[in-house]
Amino acid sequence: NSAGLALSLSGGAGGGSTPAAGGCTRELLKSGVDAYFTALAAHSASTLQVASDVKFTENGKLTMVGEGLWKTAGMAKLKRSALDTQTCSSVTESVVTEGSADIVVGVRLTYADQKIKEIETIVVRAGDYTSNPMTLLGTMSDDWETVLPEDKRPTRDALMMIVMRYFGQFPAGACNFAQSGCKRYENGFTPGACDLGLSCSMSMSSGGGSGMMTRLTVLDVEAGIA
Repeated sequence: NSAGLALSLSGGAGGGSTPAAGGCTRELLKSGVDAYFTALAAHSASTLQVASDVKFTENGKLTMVGEGLWKTAGMAKLKRSALDTQTCSSVTESVVTEGSADIVVGVRLTYADQKIKEIETIVVRAGDYTSNPMTLLGTMSDDWETVLPEDKRPTRDALMMIVMRYFGQFPAGACNFAQSGCKRYENGFTPGACDLGLSCSMSMSSGGGSGMMTRLTVLDVEAGIA
């Protein structure tokens, strides 16, 4: 049940984050994701529980909630999330309709006092970058929901190490730690297992990667997802 997000949702430096106040549950985070996409399709954020100083970005640009994709989005055909109750954050990869097209959308929601404090979105349209929402829709049966038995869960430190290795050595050797048959998706596109310039034959100690250092991690220990 281990999976990795193909979208790099960067929002701060380093991998750590201050744990949220008590009351953060998987149910809160999951219902928040559902509410977000319902509100997005309705082109109105009025039903969302957001903090008075909520921060919203779309493709790195600070803007107002209700602007950008909010004006054009339709229903989500696919959405699946990593839920991190320690930092009270979720990251969701999705395919959303926009007019007659399907587009790839990544969303990070962070809560404080059970209200949305940060909304970060990455919207990938045809022509913006490599985009293949149909391939992503073809992975709809991938299981991101099942909570693993406690004795099968990775530790938080183990998940963090995978993230640090992947981005720290990207693209050289970035998937040598993965199981055989690993597939790497980038905006829904994959030409094969761990391709697109990654060399799975290189050892993790070989270095030589670009070293993407600015990132924010969301670690779903219960489901084994980083």
